[in-house]
Amino acid sequence: MANIYERRYRKERAQGRNQPQLFAASDAAIARVLSLGQGVTAAQRAEALALKGRNKKTSWRLSFETVPDQAERRRIATSATLREAYEAYRDAYLTDLNHFWSGLAAFQLGQIALDLSKDAEEWEASFPSNGGASYYREKLRQSVDQLSALLPLVIDAALERLPEGHKDRVWAKMGPADLAFLVEPNASRVARLYRDSVSESHLFAWDAAKGQMKLFDSLGFRPNLADAVIAAVEAHLCRPAAKEDYEMVIFSGHLIDEPGRPEPRFPPDRVEKARQLIKDRLLSLQKEGRKLRVLASAAPGSDIICHEVCGEINVDSTLCLPMPRNVYASQVFTDGFDAWRTRYFNLLEKRPVLELSDRAGLPNWLSTKAGVDAWERGNEWVLRMALSSSAKKIMLLALWNQHEEPGRAGGTGHSVRIARGSGSVDVHIIDARELLAN
Repeated sequence: MANIYERRYRKERAQGRNQPQLFAASDAAIARVLSLGQGVTAAQRAEALALKGRNKKTSWRLSFETVPDQAERRRIATSATLREAYEAYRDAYLTDLNHFWSGLAAFQLGQIALDLSKDAEEWEASFPSNGGASYYREKLRQSVDQLSALLPLVIDAALERLPEGHKDRVWAKMGPADLAFLVEPNASRVARLYRDSVSESHLFAWDAAKGQMKLFDSLGFRPNLADAVIAAVEAHLCRPAAKEDYEMVIFSGHLIDEPGRPEPRFPPDRVEKARQLIKDRLLSLQKEGRKLRVLASAAPGSDIICHEVCGEINVDSTLCLPMPRNVYASQVFTDGFDAWRTRYFNLLEKRPVLELSDRAGLPNWLSTKAGVDAWERGNEWVLRMALSSSAKKIMLLALWNQHEEPGRAGGTGHSVRIARGSGSVDVHIIDARELLAN
């Protein structure tokens, strides 16, 4: 009954009909179970406490979900209701340590609360005293650390215990990915964990996980990671996503000229000129309040400059690498590119990263096929991720001299060609020949 009333409440609210009596009925159903004392098993009590946490979380989320400004969302979210939801989930888990999903929910909300507590003024204002705020934060940190250590073991045990076909097994399979989203810095690893745990017969579980990631992202928790992971998994599922209010920009551009290049194309002394050209065009695309998200590789030259410019103008960007980041560094940043290598490593610390492959070159199933190149495959991958995203519009922005060089695979010309061939991408060219103008 608690589930039925809570879901009816959310459905009615989504349709513009606020019926608080439904939510009250859900709370009352939970309270009746908890009032039975010895009349319920530990597992039943844990389930009721977890539903109590779920209802508190629903109230908490609804308090800020329509607020457009992120700073204001964070201020509203820093509340006693968040702590009540966390405590109910934690009580559920401590009541029955086999109840893994309540432990995971407590860990998620605990991480959010710790992130919100970084704004000391708002955090302290949500408590009766500053001392109480400091004490709670320290206890919360200890509890979250304990959950971080315990939950991987609990989820492994659940997978061993639950038979195939059990209704809870799908949630246990997704548990390692849910944990990784909160703590793992490698976006590709998080995406791979979700990909390996999601099947087309359990897309409702993926939709729930996706909703959680979007909730965290809306509060500025691990910004950009949700978009990168969701795009990668949706591309894997070949599943069209509901369009959202942002536009995706695939960026591609020329590398900086290698020492001794016979015909200049992007001379090193034109870096600031390139930066200004890229910045001006991104600002032009961003005008009128349009929200942009950028996908780009990280080669020395245009790619790295684009990510750096995105940081300057507050545009989300994701590094898309066709191979592991260390292999990419060894193959791309050769002699003469040490300064660019440093800039690349700086970006790895600031921006989410997606890796197409776990090794250099092509996978075995592609390596024997003629005409397939690892760099061109990388361009195709980025295009497919963009097309499968929930963006309402897809664009390619290319710093290009409009000439495809023979013998060079996977370059900017290839990106332009496949974008135009897709029939779904709006192509914008920044004429790279301007770099050579006096």
